[in-house]
Amino acid sequence: MKTSIRSMAIFLFASLMLIPLGALAADQPAPEDPAAIVNGTTITQKALDLETQRLIERMARQGQVPNAEIMTKVREDVLNQMIDKELLYQDSQAKEIKVPEARVTEELASVKQRFPSEKEYLDALAGIDMSEADLTREIQRGMAIQQLIKDNVIQETDVSDAESRAFYDQNANMFKKPEQIQARHILIKVEDDATEAQKAEAHTKIEMVRKKALDGEDFAALASEYSEGPSSAKGGDLGYFGRGQMVKPFDDAAFALEPGKISEIVETQFGYHIIEVTDRQPASVVSYETAQAQIVERLKQEKSRREIQQYIEALRAKADIKLN
Repeated sequence: MKTSIRSMAIFLFASLMLIPLGALAADQPAPEDPAAIVNGTTITQKALDLETQRLIERMARQGQVPNAEIMTKVREDVLNQMIDKELLYQDSQAKEIKVPEARVTEELASVKQRFPSEKEYLDALAGIDMSEADLTREIQRGMAIQQLIKDNVIQETDVSDAESRAFYDQNANMFKKPEQIQARHILIKVEDDATEAQKAEAHTKIEMVRKKALDGEDFAALASEYSEGPSSAKGGDLGYFGRGQMVKPFDDAAFALEPGKISEIVETQFGYHIIEVTDRQPASVVSYETAQAQIVERLKQEKSRREIQQYIEALRAKADIKLN
C-alpha cells in the first residue's frame, strides 16, 4: 500500500473546527515535557495532544466520541503511531532520501488551494497550532517516508487466482447485496414543540400535496415545490437505500410500496411524509468474476500493510525508545 501525500495533507487539515482539548486529565504533564524519546528525538506532550485532538475530531465526525474510559488507550495508540512515523523518517534520513524542494512547494500550494481564501488557510493553521513552516516540514517528512516505503519496503506482490477465489468463498457475506429501493419523498415538517393547531395545519398541507400526486401531478415537481426536506432540490430523490437505513415508520412504509405507487401519509419525528418508490432491486450476490479485481487489490494492500508493519517492528527492535 503506497502512502499518499495527498491523504497526508488531508490528515493534517482534517477539520477547520477542531475541538479544544483543554486538559485530558487534571495532572497532565507540561506541554514541552517528553511523551517519548526516539533515538534521541523528543516527541513532546504538546505534539501528542495535537495529534490526539485530530484523531478525536475525525472520530467525532463518524459518530464515535471516545469516553474517558478509553481515552487512555486512544492516546497510547496515537503515541505509538507517532513513534512509528518518527522511526520511518529517521530511517529515510539514514538512507539519505532527499525530497526536492519543488515537490514540497507544489504540495503546499495544493493544500492552500483547498481553502477559499488566504485568511481561512491561516486560520486553519492557527486552529491546530501550526505555522506554515510546520506544515512545510510535515509535508517534507511525509514525502520522505513515502519514498522510503516505495524504495525499501513495498515489494511487487502478486495475488493468485486461488488466493482471490479462496477469499471470495470464505467471505461470502461480503458479496451479498441486500434488497434496495430508490424512492422520493415529500416532507412537511412538524417541530418538536409544535401545537396541535400547527400539527393540524401541516397534516392538511401534506393531504393536499398527496391528492395532487394521486391526481397525476409529477411527484418530483411537487417535491421541489412543497417539500421542506433537504432532498427537495433533487425532486425529493433519496437515492437507493436498504432496510434499516431510514427511521422505522418511513422504512416500513417505503418497503411496502410497489414502484410507481404513492404511500399513505407517514408520520416520523421529522413531520409528515408521502413516499413514491421509483425502483426496486432484489437481494443479490456479486459474482466472483465481478468482484475479482477488487479482491485482488484488497489482498495486495493487506500484504503491503504486513510488509510495512514488519519493517516498523524491525526498526523498533533496534531503536532506543524511552516513554515518559
